Amino acid sequence: MATIYYPSSSSLYTRVIAGGLTEVYVNVAPDTIFILSGSSNFTTSLTPQLLLTASTYDITASWAVKAVGGGAGGIATASFYSFPVQSAKLSTTQSARLNNGATCWELLFNQNEGAVWQMHMPVGYSGSLVNRIQWYATGSSTGAKQVLWNVRLTTVTPGASTVVSQSYPNFEILGYTSSFNQSGSWLQETDIWLTGSPITSSDMIIYRLERGTGSADTAVGAIAVVNNIFEWVRG
Repeated sequence: MATIYYPSSSSLYTRVIAGGLTEVYVNVAPDTIFILSGSSNFTTSLTPQLLLTASTYDITASWAVKAVGGGAGGIATASFYSFPVQSAKLSTTQSARLNNGATCWELLFNQNEGAVWQMHMPVGYSGSLVNRIQWYATGSSTGAKQVLWNVRLTTVTPGASTVVSQSYPNFEILGYTSSFNQSGSWLQETDIWLTGSPITSSDMIIYRLERGTGSADTAVGAIAVVNNIFEWVRG
């Protein structure tokens, strides 16, 4: 039996259509993450969101629907870890710059510049891990542009690894492309899924975020990162 998990704060409703099949809808905010056992996760783009199409699924025969986090099901919740821009480790070369912006702190990234953070992955960590970055382009330009991102990770297992002299990194995603329309200082959000990362529960993580380099990165001016988190589903 497949199972859909949806946020407990949302409203679920159904309607019966031709052939006795049931369409299932849930009224949620855009970009809500749904978890389907035996299938791929997906996010919403519209409200309400059609979860099951009548031509494919019969809820009475194949599906069970449960709430997530504090609701009737209480099956799983989304957890996150924030990397404040003020806490980044900044080296003397190829480093982003901390800037006291007009309204908030920000890290300014030119091409081939980066910043490093460290964290403890909580006990009980499991699920799909995504790096969510909020940023804006500082340059005076308009039109379609691209930013390249690199994510590099080193994991240190308690009792099995040393923090000193770590080989860095042991996992990386290079040249992830964010396409956007550069106009003013509009806030952008980029989601980089860390599929296949070696991170396990209780690991220490040393994490470096970089702006990539090359002609494919066409954004004008520095990229200002204002928020940066890891998010995952926790049982």
